[in-house]
Amino acid sequence: MTLLTLHTDRLDRLTPSRVNDGYRLVGHWLLQKAVDAEVITWDKAVWGHLDFGVEPADRGDLRPRELVISYMVSKDGPTITGGIFADLPENWNELTTEEEEDVPASFPDPTQQPGEFLALVVDELNQLHASTERLVAAWPGNTGTPLI
Repeated sequence: MTLLTLHTDRLDRLTPSRVNDGYRLVGHWLLQKAVDAEVITWDKAVWGHLDFGVEPADRGDLRPRELVISYMVSKDGPTITGGIFADLPENWNELTTEEEEDVPASFPDPTQQPGEFLALVVDELNQLHASTERLVAAWPGNTGTPLI
């Protein structure tokens, strides 16, 4: 079951804004604005209020190689977390700092490519949700059938 839907026809509802805490959380705030503007939706009758997050794994990295994504189904429930990993050259660990800077960014820039960034995050959150559903269905004592 797909959890989230990205409505690309609604991207014009998003307005650029200044991010007070720097570039690190710009993707997170874009995700929150997309939820608030109903650019990203889900079945609220089934899931109620959900909280989502996305940020670089390394807080100081302006060109992240890993993004941490998460969602929380209820305030008392667990936070479900996963990662999105960049495509890096095989010799990444052998590159100098200057050579690393020449490697193109592998994630869409949320400030320049908001639609592509949100599509990546929504797809990854849906995959994380599907994996979580399979885990719950296979949990000992469960029926093996998802509840929804």
